[in-house]
Amino acid sequence: MKQKRKHILKKLLIFGIAVLLASCSEDLYDDTINENNSVVARKISMEDIQFKSNTKLVKSADILKQIQLNKSNSRYQYNEAYDFYIDEGNGVYLEKDNLESYTFPVYKTVTDSTITNIIFNKTPTGEYDVILGKYNILKSEFSDITAAELAQSEVEYTNLIGRFRGPELICIETGEYVVVPIEHGDLTGNFGYTTQWVTTSSYCFWTSSDGGGGSDGMGNGSSTGGGVLTGPVDSPHGGGGGGDLTPPNPCQKLKNLFDPSKGNIKPIIVNSLRPNIAVNPTGEMGASLAMSATGVPTNTIIPPTPTNYIGIPTGGNYYCAIHTHPLEAYPMFSWSDVVVLNSLNNNSQMHNAGMASFLLVCQDDNNVFQTYAVVFDPNSLNDTIDQFMGNPENVGCTSQEIELEMNKKLGNEYAKDSNYERAFLKFMSNSNVSLYKANSTLSNWSKLSLSNNSATATVNSTNCN
Repeated sequence: MKQKRKHILKKLLIFGIAVLLASCSEDLYDDTINENNSVVARKISMEDIQFKSNTKLVKSADILKQIQLNKSNSRYQYNEAYDFYIDEGNGVYLEKDNLESYTFPVYKTVTDSTITNIIFNKTPTGEYDVILGKYNILKSEFSDITAAELAQSEVEYTNLIGRFRGPELICIETGEYVVVPIEHGDLTGNFGYTTQWVTTSSYCFWTSSDGGGGSDGMGNGSSTGGGVLTGPVDSPHGGGGGGDLTPPNPCQKLKNLFDPSKGNIKPIIVNSLRPNIAVNPTGEMGASLAMSATGVPTNTIIPPTPTNYIGIPTGGNYYCAIHTHPLEAYPMFSWSDVVVLNSLNNNSQMHNAGMASFLLVCQDDNNVFQTYAVVFDPNSLNDTIDQFMGNPENVGCTSQEIELEMNKKLGNEYAKDSNYERAFLKFMSNSNVSLYKANSTLSNWSKLSLSNNSATATVNSTNCN
């Protein structure tokens, strides 16, 4: 059953909203928006550890997610039963008075100009209602909407699982530190992000004091009672709608990087990155690739650094980056490089969903230039990097601590096996990370795989058609 209602602004308190950290320099699960007046809100993803330990929440999510994956590594997952995509990487968790909700942006498979959310709402009984909320708010205007305008907006709720009594709107405003991406990367070790003070921002949520029993006002009979709902949540890409979310396969998207009308990376590799290795044996250089919603490509050189670190910008229109390794470093990807790939993927805009790749230009032990790429395998059943970061053994560790430990372990594998391709593939064998190698003319790619997982395994090369 559905109902449209207008919500009146009840009270204005102090609050702030922080953007989702895409940088590997911050812990995914420590991204707290605010904690004030018994209200806690933070950015979360479906891979949040609470989804693994809360059986009632998992049950409701499983009932909803009769999901047919859209054959991409994108965070956007297609729900066949309800004909929408759920942006599983950009949710908001809200807790108030022992109640809680998890809210995620939703997109239809065709262009959708307004905001729709899926909400898991915890009731006083500990069960979770699942609610589809449709707002008459344009995505293109969402970033500029005021609390008063939000209070007067219409919301159409559909109870997919359970029941929820109509709530009242509460908005909170304040200033606080937020994390924002640096336009062209930061060469000081900040992983492409910095903090700034925002004096006024707003965050709204709805709350219901229904104690259970009686009509829930939505024609559903008795209600499970109570609950809190976040205000509307949208993805970082802002307006634009769903569209076709299926990206090209890894071979095609990597070949597009060589296409002069798309990535056009060959001149960058040949004229800028390769020469820098000889003149900068201890540092790195790079390039970032962006694609606008209208398909306009942009390449930006990231200046050389004196050390084996370079800041890679993510978010916005960025979907790919290239970097070099100095002669003193291993001629193969580090775990930190995989984290960068994950950040490019998780923070892509809708029009670049599933397009992420991260490239390495280096000289091997025979002084031959090589170009490698890591991408996510859209057909892999292995764990994602986000799943790995949320594993129980990593609980209590910051993402920086995990990254340092994994870099150390992978470095030990390279020290034991000078076939760096094999060592990397073995190390990443339980993940959905795939390794590709460009040919000497920088005109095509081949996928690298192992004949088996032994210490003497052969690295097989399959050309992209």
